[in-house]
Amino acid sequence: ADFFSGQNLLCTCCSVMSHQRAPLHGLHVDVGGYAPLPTSEDGHLMQPGNRLPDSQRISPRMRRPSKRVALFEAWREKCNSIMQDTVFQSCIAALIFANSLVIGLETDFHGWDVWTYLENIFLFIFLAEFLLKLICSGVHEYFRLTGEDVWWNILDFAIVGLGMVDFTIKAIMPSGGGSSSNGCATLFRMFRLLRILRIFRIVRFLKQLYMLAYGLALAATAIVWVTVLMTFVLYVCAIILVRTVGRIPSSDPGHDLLTSSFKSIPSSMFTLFNLMASPDLQPYREILPLYPLFGVFLILFTIFGSFGMIALLTGV
Repeated sequence: ADFFSGQNLLCTCCSVMSHQRAPLHGLHVDVGGYAPLPTSEDGHLMQPGNRLPDSQRISPRMRRPSKRVALFEAWREKCNSIMQDTVFQSCIAALIFANSLVIGLETDFHGWDVWTYLENIFLFIFLAEFLLKLICSGVHEYFRLTGEDVWWNILDFAIVGLGMVDFTIKAIMPSGGGSSSNGCATLFRMFRLLRILRIFRIVRFLKQLYMLAYGLALAATAIVWVTVLMTFVLYVCAIILVRTVGRIPSSDPGHDLLTSSFKSIPSSMFTLFNLMASPDLQPYREILPLYPLFGVFLILFTIFGSFGMIALLTGV
């Protein structure tokens, strides 16, 4: 009897919970979703059966993505896998190399009309690649400054954008625009010259070449600081030479040679730079016995300026 009475009680509770939306462990069961039961000011639960407000109801569309979104995400993943594939990247690298070859041939054989058609074909191929990458990555992710390939992406955008500007201008003003033909021709030449920047994209597809380019970029930083140091050295040495041998009397035998080389700071710095780049003391051979201190200075400058510069750059 106790068993049957307990069973009836369980059935009754289930019926009440189904028809009256009774609370289940502090949750209010509703067709649209689950939410905590509202409480009164004294902290007691309110009576069940009250329908949830629309702001608290969970829409079925919010629980799972729509079919279109799911298809778009699957398409994006498929495109990303294709673009990351070695075959696709090899094809893009081959197209970049072919485009660079066409630009070189166009420079020597500029009278052929076929180059324009080939360049437009390359332009629209790279435009399609850019749009595909932009759609798959998203605008925010594509131009995110903390991204790994952000500078390559900006380079791609700049090259494709300039190419489209060139194509648009030529389509609007094919003859150069009448009286402003010289300015438009110069603008066209600038845009065409910027197309050669596309060859730098091939660096990212060749690992060894990328490592060399990266090492060259790091070395360029050291070269900049070495250049700043040697500029200071040239400036100080130029001041010394201008004040000592650059203003000698016209009766001195070495007046013509010394005043032509060391009459001002810029000319002195340029003379010393040539001596640093190509250490040749032959022009000063006849006057060195007459100016022994000047000869010692040139020898020391050649040793530390020219040979020391090579050793410094090699060590850095």
